[in-house]
Parts: sequence; C-alpha cells; structure tokens
Amino acid sequence: MKVSPELIEQIGKQLQNFSINESRCTELALEVARLAGAVLDARSRLGFNDDPADFRGLLERRSR
Repeated sequence: MKVSPELIEQIGKQLQNFSINESRCTELALEVARLAGAVLDARSRLGFNDDPADFRGLLERRSR
C-alpha cells in the first residue's frame, strides 16, 4: 500500500476523529513510508522470538 497524504488524512478522520492540515499530512506520509520500509527490511533480519530491543535498534538505524 502506498502511503499518501490522502491516506493520512483519512486515517485521522476515520480512526482518530480529527483533521490534520495538508502540509502535516504530507510530512507524516513521508515519515510513515520511511518507517514502513525499515520494518519491511527488518523482518528478514529478526524473528518473532528475538529481543524486542534488537528490533527497536534496527528500526532506529534503518529509518534515518
């Protein structure tokens, strides 16, 4: 799924019941896409039973 400003706006309205301005939706879409990419990359390196701190560290390094 492509993370777009429109998707962020819909999530804000439907799930959180608030509006997010257009420029912030654009910023959030970029941030969410970057983090989602880091999560997808990390899934091949860590397993479900690994220490959660390892996953967090990997995400922090990959999302920069």
